[in-house]
Amino acid sequence: MEINKRLVMTFKTTDDKSVSLSIDDPREDITETEIKTAMDLVVSKNIFAPGGSDIAKADIRVLGEDIQQNIPERRKVVEVADAVEEVDSCSACYGYLIPALDMLKQEGLLEKLHEKICIGQGYRGKTGELGVGNCTRNFKHHAEGCPPTENQIYEFLKEYISK
Repeated sequence: MEINKRLVMTFKTTDDKSVSLSIDDPREDITETEIKTAMDLVVSKNIFAPGGSDIAKADIRVLGEDIQQNIPERRKVVEVADAVEEVDSCSACYGYLIPALDMLKQEGLLEKLHEKICIGQGYRGKTGELGVGNCTRNFKHHAEGCPPTENQIYEFLKEYISK
């Protein structure tokens, strides 16, 4: 199935975690006002409270044309794998990393990442520069979680790249 656009509504919780709600192929004529109204409703009705935290902030992203471009998932892995140094990673952690890297690639940010992202149990107790998951907690920069979610990884890497 080809996805032409993806609307990503990101909510920041009071404990500074991000939660995203994605909609593939939103209506072409949808307005920012309609999106903000829907997001305000999610916040005001406290529709979901991840980890028991309230939503504190909301953000909108629309990813452009041909997001998936009919690329098989295993091909996407190959396209972003050069950014990763993996040693005995669990499928959940690695499974969240790939879509996060794909989102960065779609936004033109992945090419600005000049450090390999270390991931996996093989990094437990070791030090390094950039890591994903609790197994890399001794690294200078790491995304916390076991596993960290796709959105947490995306937000962490986006912030890391922008420094």
